[in-house]
Amino acid sequence: MPFAIHQSKLNLKMYLFTRNKNDFSCVPEGILEEMGKVKFLRDSFPKEKETEIIVSRYKEIESLVAVKGYCVVKLE
Repeated sequence: MPFAIHQSKLNLKMYLFTRNKNDFSCVPEGILEEMGKVKFLRDSFPKEKETEIIVSRYKEIESLVAVKGYCVVKLE
């Protein structure tokens, strides 16, 4: 399942994955407040063509987006 990748403008190591570009209807308000403004980066690629950072969490991201409508990832 493809997903949209967004990045927080407040914390460049915080990413929000949603079903569709700029669709935050499933994201709780508290998470949106923590992220501040976000920018759309791109739609996901098939797993075998995705970046290493996303590949390592691909199944988790895909599963959470399918069930909850969103997934937040904070990179260390």
